[in-house]
Amino acid sequence: MNRCYHSMIRNLIILLVAVACFVRPELSPGQQTFYKTYGHVSQGGEGRTIIQTQDGGYYFSYVVFISGRAMACISKLNCAGDKEWEKFFDNGTYTMPVELIEQQDGGSVVLFTVQDSSLIWKATVLRLDAFGNTVWSNTIHHRIDEVKGFMKQHADGRIFVCGTVTDSISTILGTSLACLSPDGILLWHKHFTDANYYAPLGLTITADDRIAVFGVAKFIFLPFTDIFVLTCSTDGVIIKKSVYGTFYDDEPKAICGDDNGNLYLTGRSYFVNSEWDFMFMKLDTDLNVSKFIFFDAQTPQGDIGRDIIYTKDKKIAIFGDEGAWEQRNLMLVKLDTEGSVFWSKHYTISPNFTNYTFYGSQTSEGGYLMTGDARPAIQFRIAPLLLTDSYGNLGCYTSDFQLYPHIEVADVAVIPAQSTSLTPVDATSTIPPPVITVQTNRTNFCTNMLPCGVLTSQTDTVCPEVCFNFSQSSINASGWEWTFQNGTPSHFSGAEPPAICFSGHGPWQVSLSLSNSAGTVEIRTTVLDTVNCPFYLPNIFTPNGDGVNDVFYATGVYDFSLCIFNRWGSAVFESKNPGLWWNGTSKDGKPLPDGVYYFVLKDSDRMETFKGTVTLIR
Repeated sequence: MNRCYHSMIRNLIILLVAVACFVRPELSPGQQTFYKTYGHVSQGGEGRTIIQTQDGGYYFSYVVFISGRAMACISKLNCAGDKEWEKFFDNGTYTMPVELIEQQDGGSVVLFTVQDSSLIWKATVLRLDAFGNTVWSNTIHHRIDEVKGFMKQHADGRIFVCGTVTDSISTILGTSLACLSPDGILLWHKHFTDANYYAPLGLTITADDRIAVFGVAKFIFLPFTDIFVLTCSTDGVIIKKSVYGTFYDDEPKAICGDDNGNLYLTGRSYFVNSEWDFMFMKLDTDLNVSKFIFFDAQTPQGDIGRDIIYTKDKKIAIFGDEGAWEQRNLMLVKLDTEGSVFWSKHYTISPNFTNYTFYGSQTSEGGYLMTGDARPAIQFRIAPLLLTDSYGNLGCYTSDFQLYPHIEVADVAVIPAQSTSLTPVDATSTIPPPVITVQTNRTNFCTNMLPCGVLTSQTDTVCPEVCFNFSQSSINASGWEWTFQNGTPSHFSGAEPPAICFSGHGPWQVSLSLSNSAGTVEIRTTVLDTVNCPFYLPNIFTPNGDGVNDVFYATGVYDFSLCIFNRWGSAVFESKNPGLWWNGTSKDGKPLPDGVYYFVLKDSDRMETFKGTVTLIR
């Protein structure tokens, strides 16, 4: 379809709809929030990726600029955003972290863009352990941008990295896609090229197991930049490629997918008001456009969406920035999958800062993490790190702002894709960049921080009546309240509880409530009993309600029948339930007198019968 014709249609059907901000309470109860900055003490820094880790902390990557070169930093932060450890990577010229994915063992896979001493750009993938030490590395010979989204990991552990094919003078020749095994071995590396300009900006793995690569397209016979999306199998076989564009420049920045295989993109488009507006685009599984919406915040130099995620509640969150170039604010917008806005927030770090968002993610509690670049008017830049609640609130830094969507019904043209060739390319492994140490500064601007912490146990599996210790590491906590299910003691107030003994059979729930003036946060863990505990039966028990030795039971027994007899041979208690042992009462629940009783225990697992006496003392 002719693009001029498209533009004419659009101008006839544009609808301007004002969307009121959805007002929420200042903070969601029980959710951690903070704002912090990172960077070199004299040269500043830029935040690149931030993700929550399995232990409730965070992996954070940023870059510092020292003596004309860029160095990448990978930091492990605790739940309050304070550093546990950090490693710097420097190849002597330019090393930028682009993407970070946590692994099951607590380590990470990190993607760097690297420029060597010959000014050649390469993509380096490092596998790090839980303390930032290098396990393996591999370098892929293609160029990647400095933003997120160029690496994704499949459920089977394979790692996919996209980039740009360039020649010796950095002329873009096409799209590159490489696949690494979980242990870093190159499985395949392919180029997707034709006569036009395709600069990839990231990829995602869809719910229906496709690789979707997106980026900027420019046809040699058209003056505008467009959006391309290419899908292929996980073996690198092309499924489809489409190009989309308005009668203006369109620049995509990020992509994500939902549970049904649909794709969502954000970025910016140069709209009729001669300003950049951030855009929302939805594609179905066949890459057909189902939604394409411009959002105008009516700021002097326009708005841009820089990252997009599919949220835990099956909605869309767009991270970006808006405002004048000399004073921009970080931006977060929550939408449904059809582009309707729930709420829109922006964050003023300082009236004299220019702020850019590079990366956004979501925590297990539903809060939002953001990082990017904050540039004071005179001083060096800093790397901001924001954690909001699930409604995008961050105390006094948060402000609602209004968005005006331009609903485009027929504005997006689908341009036929050109022929595509596949060229296998080899890749070589390289030694990882050396690690250096750089002093950093961290400033906490938070005044409303809830406590947070991690609960650990001496072991995850125990036998009943074996006492062991619990410990905790907490931040900003002034009160600690412990609860131990079927434990002795069952409750404890304080930071360091005594050794705990569990009775009966697990699993046993352990909870710790952390409190301060801002509120209370509860963390929990589960302790399992082992299936091979040694057999043990006590010969005395004291069911007096003190929580100690109140029940007559056997350890290491799971499939059984138990019968208790008094001295006259009458059965006073029977059970075949692993959760029901004798507590000193009769069949009708009445307390039995002190004395010697006889038991018969049939263990079905061992195919043995145990007989003996037990003394009841209250």
